[in-house]
Amino acid sequence: PIDAYDNYRHFLSDICEGLGIRNYYFVDEAVACALGNEFKLKPGDYIMIIDFGAGTLDIALVKFPLQEELLEENPDAVVISKGSRLLGGMDIDSWLYHNFLEYFNLNEQEISASASKIIAELEKVKINLSWQNEYKFKFIDLNNNRKFERLYTRKILDDVLDENNLAYQLNDVLDEVLEIARIKGVSKSNIEKVFAIGGSSLIPYVQKVFKRRFGNKFIVKKPLSAIVIGACYFGAGSKVVDFIKHSYAIKRYNILKQDYELYEIVPPLTPYPTPKNFKSFYLKGVIDGQTKIGIQFYEISKSKNFSYKKISFNEKGIPILNQHSSNIIRKLNTNLNFITCEPPLQRGEKRFKVSLSINENKFLCITIEDITKNHDSPERFVFKNYPVIKLI
Repeated sequence: PIDAYDNYRHFLSDICEGLGIRNYYFVDEAVACALGNEFKLKPGDYIMIIDFGAGTLDIALVKFPLQEELLEENPDAVVISKGSRLLGGMDIDSWLYHNFLEYFNLNEQEISASASKIIAELEKVKINLSWQNEYKFKFIDLNNNRKFERLYTRKILDDVLDENNLAYQLNDVLDEVLEIARIKGVSKSNIEKVFAIGGSSLIPYVQKVFKRRFGNKFIVKKPLSAIVIGACYFGAGSKVVDFIKHSYAIKRYNILKQDYELYEIVPPLTPYPTPKNFKSFYLKGVIDGQTKIGIQFYEISKSKNFSYKKISFNEKGIPILNQHSSNIIRKLNTNLNFITCEPPLQRGEKRFKVSLSINENKFLCITIEDITKNHDSPERFVFKNYPVIKLI
């Protein structure tokens, strides 16, 4: 959700970790909405999300984070202001029901047994008038042996909405959001796009209200699917920004210190795709007679006062953070020793050269060369430009 708290994220993270899911990401609803509507966000952009569903109207003005804000633990869209009201499609169904009673000169008691079925049919009137100019309503009340028919038009629906002051209520919530934003220094002209989601945003009357306020900035493109589509785009590697947000590191053994440490391989704000082999290092033997070697990758959600010196490892290889550090470190791979050393490595021996690059889909690609093999030997490359982990 647009204004989810950090503990909700941590709750979802715990569920994923408990289920053994390691490769997961969070994307803010506002960012997903923009992606689903095929709008490319830029750092510092202001967008408005109007969520008008079955039971509530929520309007939020959010700012996509600046580059320096992307380094923080929760780098998603920032809520500038938000307004809500218990108003939605079900209220419109109720207004149509009371109009139905008035039109057929009925009271609620004589038709109460069939009320829920009538309201369900009137909901179809509302939905169909979102796509066409008229719709024939038909209902047979078996309890009273009566048949009701009426040709509904968009004008009839608009009149019902006018009678119940829908435009005023929509504008009232909108004015509240814009006024709070103005106090915070954000004007209406600063808003790049206004995206409408939720089934009730399909109603032409509703669209006209917001179109009058925002003109061509107002977009109703995929109100029922934009967020899901945007999340899928995000998961598939679509660019929200043109750089990597988090820091990535490997665990390596420092022979001089006789201890493991984290070595940063991808700093935050690294542009991608990168040139091939933008980062290179060697894998060294830790003990004499070593027959397997590999790489452990970590993702670090980095705070501004981050220091690698605050990180150590226990006897099981689990990262331990200094109590003053607010960084989140996540292990990304479980297959640690994936390279066979033949003949066995000796302590301190440099045999495998590792070269890294990031492709256009945000995958970290790895090339590993056995430098003891001839350049034209097919055994020289253990891996060549192989995608190993997805970055964020």
